[in-house]
Amino acid sequence: MKNTFTDVSKLGTFVSCKKTLIGQDAINSVGGEAKKLGATKVLVITDPGVLRAGLIDKVLAPLKGAGLAQTRLFLPNPRDLTEEDVRSIYRNAFQDL
Repeated sequence: MKNTFTDVSKLGTFVSCKKTLIGQDAINSVGGEAKKLGATKVLVITDPGVLRAGLIDKVLAPLKGAGLAQTRLFLPNPRDLTEEDVRSIYRNAFQDL
């Protein structure tokens, strides 16, 4: 018997404190999931390597498709940000997710 953790051709959902979508093309659900949370604008923080690899477009396309405005922030190493740094960026960018 296959499950969604080994059969990535099916979209699965894992729920703990936060919701995690698992499966092939799960990224296409990001816009709809953000809207379910009430988002109208989204802040996307990433590093230049993700940008160069073309992976950011896989996130931005479904956000745009869901009609969500986006602000992008590219940092040399986003892991260096503290929780308070992210809150400050969020407040200054007036994003809701």
